[in-house]
Amino acid sequence: LQRMRHGDLELALAAAERLVELYPERGAAYDVRARVKEERQELKSALADAERALALAPETPVHWITACRLRSLTGDHAGALLAARRAMELAPESLLARRSLAVELGIGGQLRESAELLEEVVARDPSDAAAWLNLAGATRSSAPRRAIEAATRARELSEDPAIVRAAWVNEAVAQERLKERALALEAYGRALNVDPDLAVGLQNRARLLLQLERYEEARRDLERTQRLAPDDPATWRWSHELYARTGPPAEATRCLRRWIELEVDLARLQKLTKKLCGGRRPDLVHGEMALSRLLALQPDEPLGLLNRGLVRKLRGEVAGARRDWERFLELYPERTEAARVRAMLGRLGR
Repeated sequence: LQRMRHGDLELALAAAERLVELYPERGAAYDVRARVKEERQELKSALADAERALALAPETPVHWITACRLRSLTGDHAGALLAARRAMELAPESLLARRSLAVELGIGGQLRESAELLEEVVARDPSDAAAWLNLAGATRSSAPRRAIEAATRARELSEDPAIVRAAWVNEAVAQERLKERALALEAYGRALNVDPDLAVGLQNRARLLLQLERYEEARRDLERTQRLAPDDPATWRWSHELYARTGPPAEATRCLRRWIELEVDLARLQKLTKKLCGGRRPDLVHGEMALSRLLALQPDEPLGLLNRGLVRKLRGEVAGARRDWERFLELYPERTEAARVRAMLGRLGR
């Protein structure tokens, strides 16, 4: 671990491998190797070591904390939350366990609970820059002035570029909540001064520039974001918004399709579907595409089946509408919409 802290990851890994060879039945050996591999961005292999450490020493809190972090980094947030809660059970006074749980609660949208835990952490250890940063993230929407205080404190305590840039982003979001758009733009600029390739900073600044109708500046940020984060739905969401306002229409359509393909937020897809299928000039082609994406993420979601059937009927795709509505009745015969669906199916047969 000392070699890792000094940046010599090759020697650190060699030492960790030797440790596992010497002590193959000790969880601590695998935990050390997991942390070295994490630093090397070998996340799947690191997680396997963390899980092995848990199997060998399931009552050791630090192993649960390592597993929590690696599960989160590999996308298993439910598993990470379970690990954080177990660490808290084993070491209820541990600030690291408390912060780990707070982070996972924040990722899961439980921001109030996350903020409460983080307030306890910074009260007991005011020098914990990461805790101040996480507190800024947890409060930037609900208590923006507190978030600005926390972000400022994080920057005062740490020169780590990752902490500094994230603190500026959190402060920028908080300034937006306070309607201080000029200060928000300045904060996003500060974050991008630290890391010019920070995709979330570019995306958020572009979104704010769109609100201010500063389209050329937004375009420059979004063109960079498309190169830096081509698989992030936010890149294409805001690019679509830009080209829908400024043209060309073909580019707006391209960005919309890419956004739908990548979106994973069900609430956002539902809102987009309503927008596409409603109004005086509904876009049924992309409305159906958005509904199909929603159903791919949440198979057999009842309103998704009902609404996609409606869109398909309007587009003349009778067979597709029939499949959706028959599936709806198979799964949800007692729902209040079932009578309406039966009536629509009856009319399809005429």
